[in-house]
Amino acid sequence: MSKLKRLKQIGLWALVLLVFGGCASARKTQQSPPGFLDRIVENTTVRFNSYYNSNQLYQSSLRGGEEGYSENYEELLPVSIQDAVAESGAVTGEMDQILQKTATSIDRRPYSKWVDDNYLLSGIAHYIKGEYDMAEDIFSFVTAEYTNGVDIEKVGNRQQYKRTNTEKLKKQQAKAKQEELARQKREQYDKDKQARIAKKAAKKAKKDQEKNDRPLSKKEQFELREKARKEGRELSSKEVIEEFQDKTKEEKQARKDRKAATKKEDLDKIRTAKTLENKESKPDGLLGFLKHKLASKDAALWLAKTYITTEDFISAQAVLTAINEDENFPKRLDQAFYLTNADMQVRLNNIPKATEYVQLAIDATKKRRDKGRLYFVMGQLFEANGQNALAEEAFGKVRKYHPTYNTIYHAEMNNIRRSIVSENYDAEEMVKRLKKMSNDEKNLEFMDEVYYNLGRAYSDNNEPEKAEKTFLKALDETRGGSGLAPDINLALADFYYANKDYKAAGPRYTDASSGLDANDERAGEAKLKAEALETINEGLAEIHKQDSLLQIANLPEKELEKMIRKRVNDEIKAQRQKKLESLGNSGNSIVNDQQNNTNRNSKRNRNEEEQQTFYFFDLNQSASGFSEFRQKWGDRPSRDGWRRYDYVKRFIARNNNDNRGESQEQPLTEDDLFAAYLAEIPTTPKAQEEAHRTIQENYLKVGEAFVEKIGDQENGISTLETLLTTYPSTEFKPEAYTLLSKAHAFIGNTQEAADFQRKAGTPARPKENNVDTEVPDLLTIDELYEKVFNAYSSEEYERAINLGKKANSYASNPYEDKFAYIRAVSIGKVEGQEEMKKALEEFKKAHSQSPLTAEADRLLQQMK
Repeated sequence: MSKLKRLKQIGLWALVLLVFGGCASARKTQQSPPGFLDRIVENTTVRFNSYYNSNQLYQSSLRGGEEGYSENYEELLPVSIQDAVAESGAVTGEMDQILQKTATSIDRRPYSKWVDDNYLLSGIAHYIKGEYDMAEDIFSFVTAEYTNGVDIEKVGNRQQYKRTNTEKLKKQQAKAKQEELARQKREQYDKDKQARIAKKAAKKAKKDQEKNDRPLSKKEQFELREKARKEGRELSSKEVIEEFQDKTKEEKQARKDRKAATKKEDLDKIRTAKTLENKESKPDGLLGFLKHKLASKDAALWLAKTYITTEDFISAQAVLTAINEDENFPKRLDQAFYLTNADMQVRLNNIPKATEYVQLAIDATKKRRDKGRLYFVMGQLFEANGQNALAEEAFGKVRKYHPTYNTIYHAEMNNIRRSIVSENYDAEEMVKRLKKMSNDEKNLEFMDEVYYNLGRAYSDNNEPEKAEKTFLKALDETRGGSGLAPDINLALADFYYANKDYKAAGPRYTDASSGLDANDERAGEAKLKAEALETINEGLAEIHKQDSLLQIANLPEKELEKMIRKRVNDEIKAQRQKKLESLGNSGNSIVNDQQNNTNRNSKRNRNEEEQQTFYFFDLNQSASGFSEFRQKWGDRPSRDGWRRYDYVKRFIARNNNDNRGESQEQPLTEDDLFAAYLAEIPTTPKAQEEAHRTIQENYLKVGEAFVEKIGDQENGISTLETLLTTYPSTEFKPEAYTLLSKAHAFIGNTQEAADFQRKAGTPARPKENNVDTEVPDLLTIDELYEKVFNAYSSEEYERAINLGKKANSYASNPYEDKFAYIRAVSIGKVEGQEEMKKALEEFKKAHSQSPLTAEADRLLQQMK
């Protein structure tokens, strides 16, 4: 072997021994500052081993938390999804492991360049676990001690202190072993001591709490009495004590008020502070990715987040201001800095300032996916601030940056929903847009909402049949569990109501009211409409029945008999067919087919149902009149032409047998059916007079339901005018005139209201200096509304305003929008047109879903 080769080998082995010797030295003397090679080894070991593994565990748990985090797009999204995941505690499982790894690394490698990163990671782990006090201490420590990285001298001093304490600890442990026999006694003593301390602390706390309510000593009482005597007041001991306690309570409350005022003043300063645009931040440079990044900057940001989470906004603002003034703050943290500011402003409900910070965060964000989500948040902020045009623009940019599809869908749907609500859009184009969405497989989980809005677009595009089918499809897509079902039922109910299909609207309003949140004002309105429509449907059905019976009563005998015979034959055939189907297996499949096609054929089924409920096509309804028939006519033979038939007589006899207790059910014969239909028809003048009176009575009942229960003045006026036109001499004129007066007064037709009031013969209520003779506090909400309405109808506007104020004290107020509307119009009548405009605009804003907004719009249009 050549001499040169041997020298190379010796040099190589010397280098290896030197390196390993340095490592061994570092491990043995880790409490003392390491040498150059030791530093290299420590830095490499911590960066690529302990810290690397801890950081990877943290990042993977955070990614898993983000994937499992479900965002609620119906509410304002958190500005930072990472912070939301951390704060939610969804990834606490791995945090104990991270704390153990970082603690080991800090203990073994205290001089490493990455020790501050380990401290930072342990602080984040405590933050995620909800241990905010510990997190705050760690972040504050890193910010203060590692401002410029690792200071060897400071670390050495800490290690020396730690070593000294360790030696003391060992001595204490040795001593503790020698005292093992006395452990139990000492432990019991400690427990007793802790109990005494706790008792003493509780006593002290109670004493402090009742400090201001403590009894005065005799000396103090004497001093206070003397002081009062000098002021010319003679006080007894009891009066002195009471005065002292009152004064103490006042001072205590004053301190609270001052503290609250100071806090409010400080928070207002934060809300109005200048936007912190971090222009001083520096980029990492070309080779910045190779450099160690100081954790103190990250720690300062996490410290601000901790203060924000614990609602210490004043401290948070101080930290964020200091960050903004830091010339060495890295550019890589700009996005997190702006999002932290935005989060604080959102929590302070300072939406405009939060929007500014989100825009700055978007500008500082490099990932397109994150930009897309932030544009969605910005759209929500604009929407919350009433800036709909800017909101639409922000939501429109979301798709461009390709965030998650859920975000893209909800951004587009937000714009669609806003357009439909505004009613200022191209319905035909909207139909095309929503039909395209309904054909996209990615929207399968959102199909209920797509169909719901498509139905609304069809309705606005004057395509009622398609609108109805689409609403029913939307209801099918809810699959019984969607929160959108009440809204769809409400839309269907409004659709049927607008098309005067009150029979179909009623059940939908019932379903909507039971599904909507109790605090939603629409729930109360839907319930009222459902109850009113039940009355309206009953009234309209009775009007239709009696009117038809009166028309049929005038038919020739043969024509009438032919009509009844045809219906009887159809009824018998239907009964036979039904019996055959129930006996065969095919019956089940037919029933299933009918169930599957229920929604598709809903309109046709409703029409058939209406036919069957028509007086002449419902056997049950016809037969129900036999007791009344027997009371009117008895069992005497018929005298008029077609009443010479004895069908009715035989049916009555059969009915009497049933009433005497025959338990065996006997099927109705053809003659029985004929008699059943025949018995319903009013043929005598008295019966016809009663039928006409029933019609008039139900017209009034329907009109009253429209006017007073639903607030649909237009339909109410139409119904009542039909009553007065059809029956000019009706006995219900006063009631009809009163209702017409109320309806016209409600929509602002003051002259017509006064005319009908005079026709009703009811004098206007005299004014009594705006003092009501009854006590509103003792009235039900219905009675109070009646009083307010009467005052309004009688043009006692000030009294209506004063009485209406009492409505705010009721826990449940189904007339809230009506009270507000009366107040708005009354204010205008008292204070002038300009005040009315303001009041009506406020009414529209507060009650945008109320049907009275249309009346408000009409009045505003008239005042232009």
